[in-house]
Amino acid sequence: MRFFVTMNMPTRNKAAKIGPPTMVHTIIAEAPVHSLEQFVEWINANQFIIVDEVHNDYDSGTQFISGKIILNTNLIGKVKSE
Repeated sequence: MRFFVTMNMPTRNKAAKIGPPTMVHTIIAEAPVHSLEQFVEWINANQFIIVDEVHNDYDSGTQFISGKIILNTNLIGKVKSE
């Protein structure tokens, strides 16, 4: 299931020279759970989780998985199911 995850950490915009850094970083994550409640149980049981990072292709209006990413669950601020 896909989730929109807001991390309490700055973006890398400054390093990538694509704009000013913001204090939160958002990620679309494909996780091996089937509900928001299962996602909460999963992140509460683990300090780090591995998810597939999903990106939007704004030209075609579709999404694609760009690979796996490890998230520190201590930095998750909020999660919304997509």
